[in-house]
Amino acid sequence: MRQITVMVFALGWLSICGLWLGCSGQEDTPCERDSECRQDWFCAEGFCQETAPCEPACLAELCEACSNGLCRSICLKQDQACRGGLCERLEWQDAPGLELFDHVSALSHCQDLADESGLAWRLPSIAELRSLVVGCPASEPGGECGVGDGCLSSSDCNNEQCAGCVYGETCYWHPMLGPCGPFRSSSPVDDQADKHWALDFRGATITSLESDTPYSVRCVRWEASN
Repeated sequence: MRQITVMVFALGWLSICGLWLGCSGQEDTPCERDSECRQDWFCAEGFCQETAPCEPACLAELCEACSNGLCRSICLKQDQACRGGLCERLEWQDAPGLELFDHVSALSHCQDLADESGLAWRLPSIAELRSLVVGCPASEPGGECGVGDGCLSSSDCNNEQCAGCVYGETCYWHPMLGPCGPFRSSSPVDDQADKHWALDFRGATITSLESDTPYSVRCVRWEASN
């Protein structure tokens, strides 16, 4: 009788543990990225798990997101960016002209912009450019492309989702923003000298760019508080 009781208890415990996937929030499903796991689960060290692998450093409400075990600063709402650990709204330069800039001249161009508000313009980071993406889930804010202000390595962060969506069929931003095209960011590629990240909205493609390559620029600044 004692043996039967022990067996029933053990089977019951195993059933509970099965429901909780080993009682540790982990399962044996191998993975390479979050999308291969069940909804709201994460890929960490090659296996799916319930807990985000970069908590507590990555908290969505503090404008960070987790992708494939990597932390990257990116706000989950469009047209916002991280500032002091919080998401704040951005104001973008009116549709720019056709002039192209290398990295150094792009920085100067944005810094030299001025108007009566007195708010400083700057060359946007790659996360700030991503805040404009519309209609391409992989590159939108919180999408599975790993490149963001907290993750700028080409080898670690530039996953296949950074290729974006179908090229040329549409512009992956709001039509009110004007002509579509590729734009330079201020974010360096950590493991490639003299390269910076760029985003081509014709395919929502995030890629590295030589610093001396002429490229389009759209400057940004923090929206004035009311």
